[in-house]
Amino acid sequence: MSIPKLPPYKQQLLDHLADCGWELAAIDQPDWDDALADPFIAEQWTIRSVRELRGCELVLTFVEPESYGYFLVATTHRPISYLQFEDRVAILEFNTGLYNETMMAFVREINDHRNGLGEN
Repeated sequence: MSIPKLPPYKQQLLDHLADCGWELAAIDQPDWDDALADPFIAEQWTIRSVRELRGCELVLTFVEPESYGYFLVATTHRPISYLQFEDRVAILEFNTGLYNETMMAFVREINDHRNGLGEN
């Protein structure tokens, strides 16, 4: 997959995911012509494990609600609304001011989820 130039915070996240055995499988932009598209979902990434549990996939949804601030949610299924995160694996809030620490904790939670799947 050809990866477009990403903003530094997304590139840092992608690099850390790669260091932990994840690859970016797809980047999806919302279809703004679709009346049912959630206006708060800015972008969705599908990531795939290339190390443990090879092929395991998660969806990372970048959410930008106007009143809350930016956040990123990892889920096992693709949500169609930013309110549908029942299968949430991890969440990263961008408005904390401690991006590096919270990003690393977010990736640890994703890794813990993957490792927990392998124990079953």
